Amino acid sequence: MFIRVKKIKNQNYAYLVNSKYTEKGVRQKIVKYLGKVIELKKNEKKEIKKYSHLTPKQLIHELVLLELKNHGFKKNKDIFKLKKFIYNPKEHSFSSRNKNIVLKLNNEFMCQHTISHLLNFEYNGDEEQIGLALAKAVVSSGLTIPKEAFIYLFDKVYKDEKAKLY
Repeated sequence: MFIRVKKIKNQNYAYLVNSKYTEKGVRQKIVKYLGKVIELKKNEKKEIKKYSHLTPKQLIHELVLLELKNHGFKKNKDIFKLKKFIYNPKEHSFSSRNKNIVLKLNNEFMCQHTISHLLNFEYNGDEEQIGLALAKAVVSSGLTIPKEAFIYLFDKVYKDEKAKLY
């Protein structure tokens, strides 16, 4: 599955799409509407420094918060907010005026689907296949991650967790 963006009345909207091969060729089916796409520019370039005490899920959570802060989000009680855009860390949800949104960050898409997919990462295969799948999940969620932090995450997922994030 992948995210496809459609432009409707000069506004971009994101959809989760599944491709299926048929006798007539590849067919794509929309699985789910994800929300209006909001493109944000990075204001800061802070990187995560201390992570060796974190579990894989805690590290992902911290990376999401850092990425949002780098794009201008500020903590407001239990949520993070930028103008009318809200991120709820407990639900991993992104919204604006009570409607789901998708943030376009670093040329990729951060939304409830991509963050949940990353937090529930599970993959079978050899070391290289798992590493590539994990890298794809991280990058496609709009996150930037220092090499050392990715290696730490991969080691935890592959060696300690047997290719699962707990």
